[in-house]
Amino acid sequence: MLDQAQLQLSINEALRAHDAPKLSTLRLIKVALQNEVIKLGHSLSDSETQTVLRRELKKREESITAFTAVGRMEMAELERVEAALLSSYLPAQISSDEIRSIAQSLILEQSGTPQAGPLIGQVMKKLAGQADGNEVSRIVQELLS
Repeated sequence: MLDQAQLQLSINEALRAHDAPKLSTLRLIKVALQNEVIKLGHSLSDSETQTVLRRELKKREESITAFTAVGRMEMAELERVEAALLSSYLPAQISSDEIRSIAQSLILEQSGTPQAGPLIGQVMKKLAGQADGNEVSRIVQELLS
């Protein structure tokens, strides 16, 4: 997982390479992680670090959508570069088929008619950050309908 020493090494490499977009993104990651440490009052665990990185990635994805909607393609492209870099520090997402099989097994374990909300929560808990919540929600809704 990403730690402060690794992050600082990446920042130094970006500085030496004069890679401005990468440097900017790495500095944003560093600040976001430091803010979370201050907020929580302790050093971050791997899962907390992943949560911060996913939050930053989600911000970038929302910005891409917004910039594309108003025709600011150059800004959307900068956000795509940042999102790609953030994704490189996160574990790989699991496939839709794997999500579907986990959701189906949880549906079979439940007695009666399963409710979508609690089922989505159970699937997300089981996946532990390896899947996007929107994707899980879509698959669970599809299975329950």
